[in-house]
Amino acid sequence: MRLTAVLNWKAGIVGLAFLTLAALVPGRVLAGSAADAIPLPAAASKNITARSVTVGNNQTGPSDPNSATAVTASVTIGANNLALLWLAQNDGTSGVPTLNDLQRTWEVVTTTEASLQRLTLYRSMQSTATTSVITITAPAPTPMSWTLVEYSNVDTSGSNGSGAIGQFEATNYKKAGVGLTTYASSVLTPAVKGTSTSVGGFAVHQDSVEIKAGKGYTLIGSRTCAIMCVQSEFKAKFARLVDLSWTNNAQWLVVTAEVKRKG
Repeated sequence: MRLTAVLNWKAGIVGLAFLTLAALVPGRVLAGSAADAIPLPAAASKNITARSVTVGNNQTGPSDPNSATAVTASVTIGANNLALLWLAQNDGTSGVPTLNDLQRTWEVVTTTEASLQRLTLYRSMQSTATTSVITITAPAPTPMSWTLVEYSNVDTSGSNGSGAIGQFEATNYKKAGVGLTTYASSVLTPAVKGTSTSVGGFAVHQDSVEIKAGKGYTLIGSRTCAIMCVQSEFKAKFARLVDLSWTNNAQWLVVTAEVKRKG
């Protein structure tokens, strides 16, 4: 009996050691136990996400659609998030508008112009969250519309969001030589980083009516129009082709970019 007791005691010690080690191994399943699988806390997503911050336009009515100055709604942008603002002008021949924000700096990424219309992309990034309004000043009175999107989990290198943008491309119906169409696209070069995403902002005449995202893309924010309508879209996995379609033939401009993930 004494031998049996010793063996049982040793078996108990071995079993306790097994249970202790198993509990220390992440995801270990204890078969036959009351907790066959102990769920571990879900890891925070490291993928880039997109959020519409605001959309707007300065067209107050048919009798007074033109102004050289517009003010956005109050906007809150998170710390270390890349903020991109696409701004369309129905008449952009006078040049690129400036953005004035008391809480952060906005820089022009690129602009494209077709006949009268112009589409400009701006970027911004800060290490702290901000809440403010943005004053948009054009060189001359013109209907303007805009969409502002923030992207999280992005590369924070460089200055003011420069490191988060791997590449960008700007084109329009004149440059593409296609005339008025129901489809617009831009083709990026191969991704600078394998974990990047593709984003695009389109300016399309208000006669375009219904807008549809490209394959695999998600529309971010609602369409806003001041003769030219602006719409942004996002694809979580990088794709060279960034495209958009709509119902009726219309003028269009597009600025697209590769947004790089952090890490």
